[in-house]
Amino acid sequence: MQPILISSCDKYLDIAYVSALSLLKYSPILKSRISFICEGHEVNSGKIKRIEDLGFNVIKTGLSTWPEILENALSLYKENSHIILLLDDFLIKSAVNVDCLNELCNFAEENDYDYLRLIPRPNNFKKNSDIKELKNRNIIIKNIEINSRFSINLQASIWKKNFLKNILKEINNPWELEIFASSKMNQDLKIACTSDDIFNYKHHSLEKGLWFPWELKRVKLLFPDFYNQREILSFQKLIIWYFSILKGFIAFKLDNLKL
Repeated sequence: MQPILISSCDKYLDIAYVSALSLLKYSPILKSRISFICEGHEVNSGKIKRIEDLGFNVIKTGLSTWPEILENALSLYKENSHIILLLDDFLIKSAVNVDCLNELCNFAEENDYDYLRLIPRPNNFKKNSDIKELKNRNIIIKNIEINSRFSINLQASIWKKNFLKNILKEINNPWELEIFASSKMNQDLKIACTSDDIFNYKHHSLEKGLWFPWELKRVKLLFPDFYNQREILSFQKLIIWYFSILKGFIAFKLDNLKL
C-alpha cells in the first residue's frame, strides 16, 4: 500500500507527537504505513524517540529547508510511485476509512493521476467533472480545473512522486508550493479531489505555531498527559485569521464569476 508521509520539522516535533497520538487513537491500522519527516538533529533525539516509541517511523534527513527535507524523504520511494502527504498539524478527529483510502490510491495509480486531494475544498471544476463514483462509499472523484485558485494545495492528498519532486525544485517553503503549483501547471496534468473528507481534520490545529483555543482544549481532553508549551492565538489574531479566510472565500467566488 502507498506510504503516508507526515511533513514536520524539529521545531514542530511536539505537534508531530500529538499527530501520532491522534493517528494511534483513531486509525492504528495505518501505523505501519506512516513516516514522520524532520531534520532529525541530535539535540531533538528525545522528542523523536517519543514518536518512535509509539511505533511510528521517523525519517531524519539532516537537511534544513522544507523542500530539501521532503525531497530527501521522497528519494526513498520508487520513481513514478504515489505517496500520501499530510502536514503535522492536521490532527484527525475520527477513524480513516482505510478500504476507501486504498481504493482511491489504486485509482490514482491505475489512472496515472498527478494529484488527488482527499479533502473537498472550494475549487473550480471542469465541466462534466465527475469521473468516478466509489460504490457504497458515497464518494465522487471530480477533476479540478487546471490553474484555478489553489487548485494544488497541501491538504491531505495523494501525489505522484515525480510531480511533487519537480515542484519542490522551484520553491523555498510550503506556502510557495500552493502559489507556484496552482499557477504554472501543465495543461496535461491530471488533478482531482474527493467529494468528502477521507482524513477528517476540517482545518489545521495551529496557525503560525499558535494553537487555536478550541483545538488545544480538545487535545488536552483526549490526551491529559500531553504537556503543552505553546501559546494560543489571541483574540486579535483570531479576528485577523477569520478575515483572511473571508477574504479568500470572496476571492474564490469572484474567480468563479469570471468563468
